[in-house]
Amino acid sequence: MGLEAILSRHLELLEHGLCIVAEGVELGEVASITVLARDARGAPTLIFADDRAAPVPAAVCAARAHAHLVANPWLLQRLFPHRLPADLGACLRVIVVGLQFDALALATLRTVALPDLVAMELHEWSIGGRHEWCARPAWARPMRDDGGFSAPSGAPATVTEVVREFLSWLERLDADVTVEGDRYARHVRARGRPLCRVVVDARTAEAVLAGDSRLPLTTRDEAIAAMDRVMAVFESTLREAMAPAPDASAVDADPLQLTDLRRSVADVRVTRAECAALQFGDSES
Repeated sequence: MGLEAILSRHLELLEHGLCIVAEGVELGEVASITVLARDARGAPTLIFADDRAAPVPAAVCAARAHAHLVANPWLLQRLFPHRLPADLGACLRVIVVGLQFDALALATLRTVALPDLVAMELHEWSIGGRHEWCARPAWARPMRDDGGFSAPSGAPATVTEVVREFLSWLERLDADVTVEGDRYARHVRARGRPLCRVVVDARTAEAVLAGDSRLPLTTRDEAIAAMDRVMAVFESTLREAMAPAPDASAVDADPLQLTDLRRSVADVRVTRAECAALQFGDSES
């Protein structure tokens, strides 16, 4: 599967809330954009696949496309009519995605004068023959702390403090509670199992439980109510983790198998002639 196909199918690997607006966008002879997307706050995001065999590096294509769109904002006006401020260059995001960035590729990215640039690597792994992909940031400008129990950097100011406190409660639950995330989300696991997600957009924040149950995190009271639900999930996870493993050497207390055998034997009725045939052989054969 090529890098473009992976991005088309699994764009959410890069960041929570990314959605495809268009694929394979050609800007004449200027550059080609692998994916034009919206982020969780609705901002236009240019995504470029770093193809090692391409004649022009993805970093150069990104710089050309960014400059062209900033100089011609009308190209995006129909797709993002309410998300284009006067200074388009300040809000236009760029993500460059590759399978592996070597030192030269990273050095090239660092020389590109883009205000919001993220380089991400995709890595493949498999369990039991099932192949999966995961993404990790290789470099970013500006640098953001989006890997721990801090509030996502994309959270609106009105809910940042509530989200920060909610995540601090999760951190204190257990030493085996871990978190990973991006600009708009935190994925929290307890003892290796999913516990909840914290997601934000332009106006709101939510805690998402299993089954896509969504709980608002706008006020502290809502955060307390959401934490009560999360605690119930966590206690269930603890009970499952601490349950004794079944003893394979123990005798099965369920006698159904023996009962079935006895019933089958009882149903067998052998005639006298069949008994003689079994003992002495069939005289007719």
